[in-house]
Amino acid sequence: PLVKAENWVEVLLTFDDWHACVAAGWDILDDPDVILKQLAAIQTPAPYCYFVRHRKFLQENSSLLCVLVADRWIESFLALTAGRCVYRSDTASDDDKKRLPHLHHLCWNHTTLRALKIDPEVTYLQLGTRDGDEVNSITDVAKMFPDEIINHVEFTRSQGKARASMLPLLRYHSKLRMDMIVAQLADIGILNWNPHAYTLEEGNHRNPDPSQIALKRENDPKGLLNPGKLIGWDNPDYIYDMKGGYHAPQMQVKPCVP
Repeated sequence: PLVKAENWVEVLLTFDDWHACVAAGWDILDDPDVILKQLAAIQTPAPYCYFVRHRKFLQENSSLLCVLVADRWIESFLALTAGRCVYRSDTASDDDKKRLPHLHHLCWNHTTLRALKIDPEVTYLQLGTRDGDEVNSITDVAKMFPDEIINHVEFTRSQGKARASMLPLLRYHSKLRMDMIVAQLADIGILNWNPHAYTLEEGNHRNPDPSQIALKRENDPKGLLNPGKLIGWDNPDYIYDMKGGYHAPQMQVKPCVP
């Protein structure tokens, strides 16, 4: 069904405390009366370091909440929201808005891309949260790896349910260290949909799905499309083991040769 087209206002809110930033985002998301198009929380120091054109609005040690809210809700939204409102697109001057990328270019994988422009040694993970314990799940990551992970959270609604997904920036040292971090997160109920693996099973941390393989055999009997994507195509008995390394030999760690 068609719905009324909204005029969207870009809002940036800063917080001195990461937990407060995440909790505010979750509270906003949980309010069904607020109409949103985008909601993301980005941990310090990423906003000030990587959002160069927005830096004039930001504080160096503050975390950031990026919000795209319908203009008819903006005043009531701000009245109920914690944090410092440092930017509103509906009240910003032309000079302030000059050469600024739109807010959605700060979120999702744009966050990672902006970080990579300045620091090519970072990569990212794709983490879930413990169901019903989303805010603590997110802040636990920051506490466990303060020198290696800068967290980034995308808040969404799906089928009427509030959800939070993490796309944290990771200081890359080695595959071994990255796998250790992923394993430690899994031990506390935070799973990684691995962006560093190209097989479906490893990317989704699961065993082969017989119904999926059967559907592929029906539609692609010779396996011409995306060869190597399904481990279960050639090895239906494969058992996913997060700590066992990558299935594909070319993804294994290779020794450095001087």
